[in-house]
Amino acid sequence: MSVSTDSSGPVTNGNVTPSTISTEPSRNNKDEEDDCMKELCANNGITYSKIQNGDICNVDKLEMFFSGYPKIIGMHLFPSLSCLVIMDQQVAKIEGLSTLALLRELWICDCQVKKIENLEANKNLRKLYLYGNKIEVIEHLNHLGELEILWLNDNCIVNIENISMLSKLKQLNLAENKITRIGHTLDSNKKLEDLNLSGNNITSLRELTQLMRLPTLHSLSLKDPMYTPAPVSLLCNYSTHVLFHLPTLNTLDTYDVSKTVTDVAEATVMKKRMYYHMRVKTVHRNMTDILTKMDVYKTKLEEFPHERIKSLYNVLKEIETELEDTWDLNIDLDFEEVVDLEKMDIATQVTFTFVD
Repeated sequence: MSVSTDSSGPVTNGNVTPSTISTEPSRNNKDEEDDCMKELCANNGITYSKIQNGDICNVDKLEMFFSGYPKIIGMHLFPSLSCLVIMDQQVAKIEGLSTLALLRELWICDCQVKKIENLEANKNLRKLYLYGNKIEVIEHLNHLGELEILWLNDNCIVNIENISMLSKLKQLNLAENKITRIGHTLDSNKKLEDLNLSGNNITSLRELTQLMRLPTLHSLSLKDPMYTPAPVSLLCNYSTHVLFHLPTLNTLDTYDVSKTVTDVAEATVMKKRMYYHMRVKTVHRNMTDILTKMDVYKTKLEEFPHERIKSLYNVLKEIETELEDTWDLNIDLDFEEVVDLEKMDIATQVTFTFVD
């Protein structure tokens, strides 16, 4: 049996030995991780040799753009990190952040993330950007009590949920998702100032009225030029309705809203209210007239069958009287016929007696 060797280890008859099978994957994984760390260092001006042996690096910001970092690794080497930016990578899972207790700003955008998770150690987060992923549910955020900015736009989110504990939240971007209603989901976020719901399938103006319970809301977007407009923003009364019910707004769909515009919206609503109030009064007045006419017509309809029934009753009475008279006449006729027959019988008997 011939044995040959190469850089990967001994090979017998072209087959890899058990020792090679057990060591090659780990070597490949380590090589991949080393390549990732080299790429990370090169992109952030860090000398790789300094961290190659596990030395701690005191940088406070790391950035990775476009490629070369498919998995979040090596974060334990940067415990002082306050900002981490990962853009347009093949990262599919949020992980490896448990040592970043000082992290205040996290960007994992335009990646392949499907779930919000593994942020339990990052309680000091102020800004969280997870846009451009495949997230379907807003979850695992209740412990982030310091969070002020949350961007989850360009995902697959259906419901606004699980953010009631984010009492310091000021900016929320949920544009380009699959949200259809607002309801009472934002009632607890009293400090919310900026809300973007463009590109969602919100169709009712009543849903926007729910935002009246946000006293500090200054900016609202449902027709942001950067996204697809929500159907409700295409309604003719959209701007007037929003500005009237949300007088605290300074910006609507990225446009500044002056006091004059707000006053015009309020005046328009008041005119419409007066118009519809008069219309309602007119309808009520017309309804009263119609009801009066209907009562008269109803009375006539009720009288008509009554008269007919009365006439029919009289006719029936007349018929009954005639029938009674006819019956009496028949009885009289029958009685006279019987008397005549009896007389004839007596006469016959007398005749027969005389002859004998």
